Amino acid sequence: MRLVLQFNLKKIILLILFSITLTSCVEKQTQYFIFTTHDSQSDSWKYYETDLYNPSSIEEIKIIPCAGERLALPVWSPNGKYYGCSAFADQPLVIYDSQNRITVELGQGNLDAPLQWTILGWSPDSQYVSMLNEDSKEKSNYEFSIMKYDGTGFLQLNEQSNGTLNHGEWSPNGKFIAHQTYSSIWVASQLYIWDMENGKSSEVIPDKSVCITRIIDWSPNAERILFEAVTCKHPYEYGYVYYSVNIDGTDLKALTEQGYESVYWTPDGRSTIITSYGNIYLADVDGKNRKLILDDGYFVSWITP
Repeated sequence: MRLVLQFNLKKIILLILFSITLTSCVEKQTQYFIFTTHDSQSDSWKYYETDLYNPSSIEEIKIIPCAGERLALPVWSPNGKYYGCSAFADQPLVIYDSQNRITVELGQGNLDAPLQWTILGWSPDSQYVSMLNEDSKEKSNYEFSIMKYDGTGFLQLNEQSNGTLNHGEWSPNGKFIAHQTYSSIWVASQLYIWDMENGKSSEVIPDKSVCITRIIDWSPNAERILFEAVTCKHPYEYGYVYYSVNIDGTDLKALTEQGYESVYWTPDGRSTIITSYGNIYLADVDGKNRKLILDDGYFVSWITP
């Protein structure tokens, strides 16, 4: 009887271990991401899809390059089914599906206002894009809006004449949008959280000495924001520092030293992806313990189920 119990206990333990291993494998198989490399022969960017836990399996993604490819790179939806190109020069804002079919064209850029209709980010359900529209240089009028991938559901969230609204990063739960304003590049930079439910925004001031240059990402639990910044006193020094901060402005942490690296949270929030001088690393959430996974490429975005 005792031997039978021991045998059954061993079977249960093995089943539990097998289940954990199987679950772990399933979770790992879902963490795909897009990265890009520069083709020097054609002087163009090529895009690829790979698995975070099996980066040797790489598949090229064929897309229609954005107009002014050097300055207007495609912005992918979280599910990888759509990508958008901001308006550039005399070309409109365009959103394509994964078959490279146009789902919407919005307005026309022009030589006097080349930044008209800039795509900032996607909602977590891949249904809406957040956008910045600059009417003209003379008016200095900036509109922050959202729109569905097919051109419907257009809604202007904010408008101002002093400074720009930039980087409309959606929180993973779809309840908030992080954006920033500044009166000039790297001067008086302010971070705001837009509440989609009540239509109000609140200011996040992590540190007056830190000038935010780009909002990068939200943590998967929507409690922290990842951003790129420079030192306000010396904004034109070479290189950036990546920080994370709670949405109430507390617990500001530097994840990198000053330099030319970029950081993104993994979908499970347990690790980070770091692009450094053309190499892609997997690291801890604090940026430490880096492991090289790709030696040629720059991280673009995650693809979630």
